[in-house]
Amino acid sequence: MRWAGPRWLLDASTAALFEARALSEDLVRTQEADLQHGLPRLEGVFDVAVVANALSELPGASRVPLIEALPVAPAGAVLLVEPALRETGRALLEVRDGLLRRGGWMAAAPCLTQRPCPALAHPRDWCTAQHAWEPPPHLAQLAAELGLRADEELAYAPLVLTRGVAPPPRDVWRVVGVAAAGKGEEAAVRLQRPGRMPVGRLDRDEAPGNADFDRLGRGDLVLLGGVVSKGDGLRIGPQSQVRRVDRLDGSPGWSAGGDAPDQR
Repeated sequence: MRWAGPRWLLDASTAALFEARALSEDLVRTQEADLQHGLPRLEGVFDVAVVANALSELPGASRVPLIEALPVAPAGAVLLVEPALRETGRALLEVRDGLLRRGGWMAAAPCLTQRPCPALAHPRDWCTAQHAWEPPPHLAQLAAELGLRADEELAYAPLVLTRGVAPPPRDVWRVVGVAAAGKGEEAAVRLQRPGRMPVGRLDRDEAPGNADFDRLGRGDLVLLGGVVSKGDGLRIGPQSQVRRVDRLDGSPGWSAGGDAPDQR
């Protein structure tokens, strides 16, 4: 992939920046910077800003101002990535809520709501993503030397911010957890939008219209129809419709700072 325009990489480590220039074959410009003292002056604006494993290294009070200071174009995006740990994952959600309260940024993913994150209501909850991947050779070698599993699966806490987000379809949910079930027992996933709740299906209720339930994994989008309330969650019956959604089609939405027709 080739990128137009300048590409800058900031880090406090001279050695890390040297490694980055070597890996990119000098396609990125680098600048040594200690983000604890704020963002250094950068010329121009950028389409994408990636802040990876950095917020957890900064004092809590400096995290939201750092994101607000990023020189990102009006139609640009900010991708935040933190370690997939409870402490760092919840800290990222606190940054999300802080930015949304102040206006100017909206949560584009993985959230389907612009309300306060429901995961923060429960001290044991946070959001992570997990993906199988093919790591670059240098990372596979490092993982082998250290006895890590980073070369098998990529786990992280993500957040994508933009200045405008289209409201999602009413019956689309995000899968935030999957529970295994034995034969005859109720299989369940945990969904979010805007709150979190379990959704289950008994083996006897399996049908072609809800077959996608078996394919759901953490982070997936799912369209539900014909489900019924059951206890503190929802139950999928033989007539229910479950469809895994690869992506949400763009539609005219509303911008940060404006009025939302339905802030889900």
